[in-house]
Order: sequence, then structure tokens, then C-alpha cells
Amino acid sequence: MRILRGWQQPLNNAPAPPWTPLDLGTKLSAWWDASDSSTMVVEGGKVSSWTDKKASITVAQTTAERQPTFEAGGLNGHDCVRFDGVATALLTNTGAASLPTGDEAGSIWGLISKDTPAATGGYFLGYGNASESGSRRVGANTSNRWVGLAGNGTGVFSAINNYGLAGGIAAVSAFYDSTGVRMQANKGPIVSNTGAVATGTNGWLSMGTPNNSTGFWGGRVSDIVIVQGALTEQESNQLWNYLRTKGGDETWIPEDLGDKVRLW
Repeated sequence: MRILRGWQQPLNNAPAPPWTPLDLGTKLSAWWDASDSSTMVVEGGKVSSWTDKKASITVAQTTAERQPTFEAGGLNGHDCVRFDGVATALLTNTGAASLPTGDEAGSIWGLISKDTPAATGGYFLGYGNASESGSRRVGANTSNRWVGLAGNGTGVFSAINNYGLAGGIAAVSAFYDSTGVRMQANKGPIVSNTGAVATGTNGWLSMGTPNNSTGFWGGRVSDIVIVQGALTEQESNQLWNYLRTKGGDETWIPEDLGDKVRLW
């Protein structure tokens, strides 16, 4: 039996609404949710724009042959956007200036799947500046390992997660702050690398490629969440649980609910 602290049955006896990233409040910077059709413009099965549910940051693609594909139920029964790993991308040149920059603490989360061969690599998201040295990027390298990359103003450094291959459905997180970058996949071991994070401020953000010309992502994207600052342990567990459950991984345990658990 589990007894949860701090919960009251609503007076109308209706169940409490399910947790979503919006419950992070001011810590949530942006959330792109492919399950919400109202946030997308889809014509002929192609996605021409996608708007996040917090800051209304819209990424778009006006060139028809470069628009990714909308797949109904394509990721564990949930709608998703499919990038081809060759040319498809959604981007904004200046619209993402509200996201964490410089060495501000923040994290990028994704519920994604990689379906191209390992040798291709690629990033499902990059923001800050189009150049590597001023960006934050998350994806997989040519060795099929999850990567969180950070620009330091003149070059780059990255945290490469060797725990589990980048393939199939995965929930991933890259955390950045003044000490460096930390990469985690499916709430497994954390891999970190120290360095000076120097994320650009021009508002660039691109999905399916970090710079609109190389590193294209071949795979599906269901959710992308960008967080401002550091999450509490409970908030982190709630976000992991949301993404992993949506992706079909229901191996979380009551301990993941943090201080709300009294007995287990």
C-alpha cells in the first residue's frame, strides 16, 4: 500500500489531472508536444510549423521538400514528427532568445527515436547560435552514443553517454551550467564533462539539424522540453516519468515520486 502526502480528493470526486511539463511553472521555458495537433500546421502529411506550448516559440520550414513528416501514432502510439536524416528541419532564426544563454543553468529534454544507421549521427535539437561554438545541441554521435554538446565561445566540448546505444525510443536529458554539461538517457547513469558554457543570444533554434546544413537527425520526435535553471529531485522525477511512460518505459518506481511517498 502507498500513502501519498499532500494530496486531497477534489470536492467533485473527479480524478486529479495528469502531470505535464506545464506543471513546472516558471522553470519551463518551452515544450513542443507532437500530441497536440493545435500546435502544428500540417499539409499533405508534411509539417510546415510547430509552436511550443509555453513561450509560443514557432519553428518552421517554408521549403516543401525540407519539411519533416507528421506520423499519427508513430512513437509508441503517440503522434510524432519524423525527420529524414538528410535535409528536413524546422527552425527559427531569432525567435528563441528567451531560452537559457551564456552559462545559465538549463536543460534540454527529449522523447525521441533514432532510426538511421550509427555512422550518420545527428542532432535532434540545437539552439543559441548556428555555429557550434555558441550552441547547445543534443543528439547522437557516429558511434551511436547519446551526446550533449556545448559551445565555449571558441570551440566545443561534449558529454558522451556510453551507457546504452542510441536506438529505438528513448527519453534523454542534457543539463548545462557554469561547470559544464551532463548527459543522461532513460534515467540511467549520468556522464559529465567540465567546461565553460557560452551559449549565444541571437535566438537561433533548429530541430532536425543543429545548423540547417549538417548533422541532420534521422528519427522521430514526440516531445522536446527546455527548462530554465535546475529542477528539484521531485520535478526531475516527474519529468522523467512523463517522458518515459509516454514512450512505453514504465519501469519507474514509487521512490521516483520523491518526498510525496510516505510508505512503499
